[in-house]
Amino acid sequence: MRAVVYHGNELGTVMSTEAVTSPGQDNGGAAPSWKRQALVAGLILAACVVAAVVLIKSRKPAQPEEALAPPPLVSVVTAEPESLVIPVEVQATVRATGETEIAPEVSGRVTWMASNFVPGGVLQPSQPLLRVDARDYELLLDQARARVAQAQRAMSQVEAEAEQSVREWKRYGQGEPPPLARREPQLNEARAALATAQADVRRAELTVARSEVQAPPYRGRVQGVAIGLGQFVSPGRPIAKVFPADALEVRLPLTDKQRLLLGIEGLGGPLDEALPVTLTANSNGRARTWSAGITRVESTFDLRTRLAYAIAEVDSDQALEALAPGQFVNARIEGAGFDNVFSLPRAALLSENRLYVVDDESRLRVRDVDVVFRDDEQVVVGGGLESGEQVIVRPPEYPVEGMIVTTRTATTP
Repeated sequence: MRAVVYHGNELGTVMSTEAVTSPGQDNGGAAPSWKRQALVAGLILAACVVAAVVLIKSRKPAQPEEALAPPPLVSVVTAEPESLVIPVEVQATVRATGETEIAPEVSGRVTWMASNFVPGGVLQPSQPLLRVDARDYELLLDQARARVAQAQRAMSQVEAEAEQSVREWKRYGQGEPPPLARREPQLNEARAALATAQADVRRAELTVARSEVQAPPYRGRVQGVAIGLGQFVSPGRPIAKVFPADALEVRLPLTDKQRLLLGIEGLGGPLDEALPVTLTANSNGRARTWSAGITRVESTFDLRTRLAYAIAEVDSDQALEALAPGQFVNARIEGAGFDNVFSLPRAALLSENRLYVVDDESRLRVRDVDVVFRDDEQVVVGGGLESGEQVIVRPPEYPVEGMIVTTRTATTP
């Protein structure tokens, strides 16, 4: 017989029909159907178990609340007032206090040159530098002297004739002889001829003397020579330059702030007191040092560079052979002194006159200060800080006014 079986579920009712056998009735097809149902139920149960396990494992564990980030770490230095003398360092140029151009006064071929008449050579006052072939000038001198001798003989003859004429005039008792009788016209002509001949001799002697070119009347150094042995020179054409060997000066460019540090207020004129300067330069592979003093300031102001120029004179007692006009030297000038100022690392300065400090509540604060000096390594603050304040030299990556920070003392190099 058949029975109708209803299976109910949440979505509705499903009706299926099965063949029902009575107990004891042989039903060979019922056992396989029952096994299939059990197998399907087992598979479904296993799938549910697997799904539950996957679901449980896929759930993220409850995250604990994130811990608060610590305050950023900053490096600080403690502001301590002190008295400082701030030096001014510039690169300066050496120049000569004067310069003399050497030029021959006569033309000719160079027949001799002094061994120290070379670039960089040290010359003694008025020493001979070179000689020009003077044979032609010596011949002219001989001719001039011969004309003098001839004029002297002519003069002697005219004087003798004048004496004879006066004696004859007096012999005849005709009174005082007139000018014509004294041969005054002839005497005047002879005197003029003799004076001209003597002047020619002096001129020829000067020409011969000028064939030897001499150094200036001071101890000098040769800056350059544009002539050589055997070459032809012309009158007035420069062949060398010489500058005083014992007197050099240095031209120092100064900004407005540097002049303020040095106490130089105006332009032009001498200073009341020379400012000491130390000059350094490399000479022949080794460092050399010279002492100098700023004595005056140029009256002109470079409008292009906005610089003024001070002039320092190098001490003449020092060996100046290693210095030459046009050479660059490093100059260090002792500047003015400052009291109750704060010397800080250059990294502390944020902008023109602003830096960070840490207040008593460990909060970052922006502070405007009065900067009196700065260079690549330090900044000197004259106002805006208090003794003992902590100044930040290494701020956090993203600084914010009022943020809490942790401090550590900065290490000094």
